[in-house]
Amino acid sequence: MVLVETEAQAWAGTDRERIYSTVPDGLANLALADLAALRDRNVVVVLGVETLPWSGRIHHALLNARVATASFISDYNDTPVSFETLEKTAAELGIDLLLTPTNDTAVGGSSVVVASAGQALLGGNDLRRMLLDPIIREGYLIWLYGEPKSGKSWMAWSIADAVATGNSTLARWKSSEPCDVLLVDGENLPDELAQSIRMVMAGAGRAPGHAPFDIICARSQPEGVIDIAEPIWQDHIKKAAKGKKLVIFDNIQSLTDNRVNVITSLRPLFMDLMNDRIAVLAIDHTNRDGDLQGSITKERLANLSIAIRYPDDEAKEDGRIQVEFPVARRLYGDDAKPFQLKKTFTKDSFVLRVLDDQAPPPPVASERVRRIAQVVFARNHAGLTFEEIKDNYSISPSTAHDYHKAAEKLIGTEKAAFEAELERLIAHRKAEEIPTA
Repeated sequence: MVLVETEAQAWAGTDRERIYSTVPDGLANLALADLAALRDRNVVVVLGVETLPWSGRIHHALLNARVATASFISDYNDTPVSFETLEKTAAELGIDLLLTPTNDTAVGGSSVVVASAGQALLGGNDLRRMLLDPIIREGYLIWLYGEPKSGKSWMAWSIADAVATGNSTLARWKSSEPCDVLLVDGENLPDELAQSIRMVMAGAGRAPGHAPFDIICARSQPEGVIDIAEPIWQDHIKKAAKGKKLVIFDNIQSLTDNRVNVITSLRPLFMDLMNDRIAVLAIDHTNRDGDLQGSITKERLANLSIAIRYPDDEAKEDGRIQVEFPVARRLYGDDAKPFQLKKTFTKDSFVLRVLDDQAPPPPVASERVRRIAQVVFARNHAGLTFEEIKDNYSISPSTAHDYHKAAEKLIGTEKAAFEAELERLIAHRKAEEIPTA
């Protein structure tokens, strides 16, 4: 398939082994066209002087259309070359190839793309590949969090290994064909990180060796640190992520200065990766209430959040963890239900094993959810005032009022955990009211 600037040029095509086509209103509007017919084709784009600056956007649209290959012919090269080669040539000539339109240079003089009634939505026909079914899809943002030593990094390494190796089973999830993965590690010593990955590989039944995915390790850098909130490191990561399907950041606290609004600085990096159909897995910590640090802002951006909790006091000793999905925009039925895993270590291996119970375990209430249940119980079932709640539960009246309102907004596993905790409190009160013989 050869894409040219005008219909006249398409009719003038001379290579009978190729199909010539164009786009209404010019190649710069390629991203607005229905490109389903280009899927799995080898596409050559013939650029004019006016469309050359838009080649970055054209290339991005072709990648989204899942073409087999995309190459370019311009006034500076007579034979088809890759976009990377074209970009290098353009840089030498001082020409900026816009990857995305800016507010003042957008196609048609407008920065807003509107799908009119009856018109195909831009990207609406994209089929995003499932990388780890059913939780990680191309272009997703996933937050994985838990308290210290709960196994977050071990799960992250296991996910990286399963996706990179392909056709693997991890817990209740299955990876597709092998994909390129990048791990950005902020806290582990290189030798210990390498040993941990070898243990994951051995646990998966493969001969341990070098990691099957790319790694940027902070402790291997000259300064020993990485700050992914800084523009220079974001540029490094975006270059290293080219061609990857999954980028894992382990963890947000060690890879940034962990200031309150750090997500504001990370959002451009994450959005750039996601717009390139790269899934982002961010490993993070819990706050003192057992929830994701900065959860409101982070979970608004997320397609999925995965919480790792200890279901009971004995779980820390025997290595049991519970996996829950506080935010699950595209998980349904059994896929969205909590389940338990056992972290199994030997001297040379690590594996996560599913504990096959007859029924899904009840969600584990975080400290915040427990406090919300206490306030609702005290107000709605015990008839206490907010001042009396302060005396009985050491929760200030203003906080108790906020918790009481928050109960109405709980969803997913948090709502289920709240309801289970509230039922427990009610049953306990009834048991105390039963007269003894």
